Amino acid sequence: METAEIMWKSTRYVYTVFMCHLAIEKALKALFAESTGTIPPRIHNLIKLAKITQANLNEDQTEFISIPNFLLELMILPGVNLKVSAGSRGI
Repeated sequence: METAEIMWKSTRYVYTVFMCHLAIEKALKALFAESTGTIPPRIHNLIKLAKITQANLNEDQTEFISIPNFLLELMILPGVNLKVSAGSRGI
């Protein structure tokens, strides 16, 4: 989360979202591993991870995790290019 904060302060918002996504994904996978004693699935969809871990998220948290999910899906759609150049300041 420290990296996300640094990215935010430097107006690199795409990277901020990505860092937040990684932190939430790691937390959900840790919850999965702790509760099941097994290796978490190799997925990156935060909503699916929250469901299979039975994370107790409120409405705001559920809405928040849908944002990086939406952006991640956009990045992998054919014909959609959200790549950010090294000199770009993000969205």
